[in-house]
Amino acid sequence: MHTNWTDGNNSIIEMAEAAKRLGLEYIAITDHSRSLGIARGLNKERVEKQRKEIEKINQKIGDRKIRILRGVEVNIIKDGSLDLENNLLIERI
Repeated sequence: MHTNWTDGNNSIIEMAEAAKRLGLEYIAITDHSRSLGIARGLNKERVEKQRKEIEKINQKIGDRKIRILRGVEVNIIKDGSLDLENNLLIERI
């Protein structure tokens, strides 16, 4: 799902609440990475801010039986590398 962090219309919490009303147990937030400027793609700093927001929301709504997973729709640039660093994309548990 894309949120208003990039080219979506709704916030993360709005997406989670709507998914809960639909009976979903999980959603995955996968906003665009930085090289897609037209969509206000996430740079390193914004990926970290979004990660913290998702963690906070998961703690807040944890008893509501829905979990927000996080990812990034990462672009591959011309030289074959990703437009975000690998260490940023590793899940921290």
